[in-house]
Amino acid sequence: MSAAALAAPEPTVASPAQENVEETYFKERGKPMPGSEHAICQMRLGNQFMKSGDHLVFSELNLELDGRRIVPDICVYQRKNEAAVRNRIWVTEAPQIAVEIISPSQTIEEMTAKIEFLLAGGVPSVWLLIPFARVISIYQKSAALLSATSGILTDPVTGLSVNVDEVFA
Repeated sequence: MSAAALAAPEPTVASPAQENVEETYFKERGKPMPGSEHAICQMRLGNQFMKSGDHLVFSELNLELDGRRIVPDICVYQRKNEAAVRNRIWVTEAPQIAVEIISPSQTIEEMTAKIEFLLAGGVPSVWLLIPFARVISIYQKSAALLSATSGILTDPVTGLSVNVDEVFA
């Protein structure tokens, strides 16, 4: 293999068209475009949630809670509530679990505000994934914070369990 083949790729500069796509994405969803690490974690976690036949798992579902709109990375509903969420552009029914995955450009303060909003909007369990730290935390009203960097993490509300190591593999 040549030395040129081993060199790091040249950094790319976003074109005006790419910047417009990123701006539009942010305006529509209230968060920056995700990168590949974010996307991998989102799919791996969603796949683990989907192993439960009793739950519906949605990626990037539009929620309208208390008249305010938010788009969590993942939402989990009991299958029996399917009619309340299927074929809707903006879902007003709070999920049992909402998941946010922090991107490098987001701050803990931004994520804390989202978590507080989701909990106040009726979501009983809000998960935060921090890929660069390889940690998953579960927030609930009036409950101790649950966090894990490995092993099995179980949601107290739904009983759904995930293998943290597999999410960050």
